[in-house]
Amino acid sequence: MARAAVAQQVEHRTRNAKRPRSTRGGGSNGKIIAQEWGGLVPVSELKYHPEVSLQQWSPPSPEDVTFIYGLYDPLCKQIRYVGKTNDLSKRYSAHLSPLWLRDKTYKNNWIKSLLARGVRPSLILLEAVPKEQWEEAERRWMFIFLRAGSRLTNMVPGGYGMHYATPEIRRKMGRPGRIPWNKGKKLTPQQCMNHARAMKGKPGYWRGKHLPESARAKLRAAKLGKPTGLKGRKVSDAICDKLSSDWIVRDPSGLEITVRNLARFCRSHGLLVPLMNKVAHGSRSHHRNWTCRKL
Repeated sequence: MARAAVAQQVEHRTRNAKRPRSTRGGGSNGKIIAQEWGGLVPVSELKYHPEVSLQQWSPPSPEDVTFIYGLYDPLCKQIRYVGKTNDLSKRYSAHLSPLWLRDKTYKNNWIKSLLARGVRPSLILLEAVPKEQWEEAERRWMFIFLRAGSRLTNMVPGGYGMHYATPEIRRKMGRPGRIPWNKGKKLTPQQCMNHARAMKGKPGYWRGKHLPESARAKLRAAKLGKPTGLKGRKVSDAICDKLSSDWIVRDPSGLEITVRNLARFCRSHGLLVPLMNKVAHGSRSHHRNWTCRKL
């Protein structure tokens, strides 16, 4: 397939704009091009290259720079989506992943319609900008393509999340009876293993972090004078048995007894529950010559 230029949607030039140097890349049935920008250039000069492998491309990603990109429809010859990412390769793969495509959005429906025809959208780098300026740059590129007649699939006019959602979008999202897509669904054992493998060795989100004093004061004021969930309430024996585990307890004479609730057994036989718990966890050899182990 010969190289094709993106349709001449807009002639947007800026003064002293430098012609970009391109670093090419692409995926199977998909295209991607990264460009090191010295300024904005006419959109008609952007190229996509379907014959270059995505694995051969690695973006120059300084910590203070992020990328504004567009998804190009090879059928209607238009940019259909404008987004921001720190890693073009991962974002392109995410756009095509079945997990992302499960949500019923305008963009996902468009991508699935292309995939059903055996075509993938192209990813084109539009601009590399400082991270603190990406929202303004994304809105600028969206305005450029909208003015040129592109049917963008973005739900908001640039920037983070739903800050700019229209009243119609908010009404649809908050409609009564709307059921979340993952309600009632359970992860398969393989998915649980994949999650555990991905998180192994990584610290928790709150590890090493502390709430500011103002947040702590609000939490204290909200809970002050209010009883805890189970304080003052007596849990029935049936619930205790349901929450308890089975234990094998050996008395001083060597007789083994199977019990359901270790704490209740200890109280009825004059044993200390904390010390029997230590025996159960191996930190004590016995308590008054009694031993126990979990069944």
